[in-house]
Amino acid sequence: MIRVGGHAFARVKGERDYVVLARLRTPGPHPVLLISGQTSIANLAGAKYLAANVEALIKTYGTDGEFCLILRVVDAETYGSGWTELVADHFAEASRRTTGTSDERPT
Repeated sequence: MIRVGGHAFARVKGERDYVVLARLRTPGPHPVLLISGQTSIANLAGAKYLAANVEALIKTYGTDGEFCLILRVVDAETYGSGWTELVADHFAEASRRTTGTSDERPT
C-alpha cells in the first residue's frame, strides 16, 4: 500500500499497481529522482513514464521544481509496464511534516 496524506493506493493483483515518481531538490546542484513501485513491473513503468514524459515534466515543473506523482499501472499482467496513467501530483501532502510519537510512521 502506498499512502500519501489521506490517500491510499492499494495494489489489486492483475488489475492495477501503483508507483511513486518524485523529484526532490538537494543542497547540491542535482535533484534526487525516486521511483518506488509496488512491483518490479511498476518500477519499470515509472522509469518508462519518466523517460517518455521528461519534456512535459520540465515544461510543467521547470528544471528545479519538485513533484511527487502517483502513477497507476493498468493491467500489468496483460500490458506489462506499457500502460501507465497519471493519478495525481501529491507533492504538497508528501512533503508535509508529520508530528507524533516515535511509534507512529509518517504517512
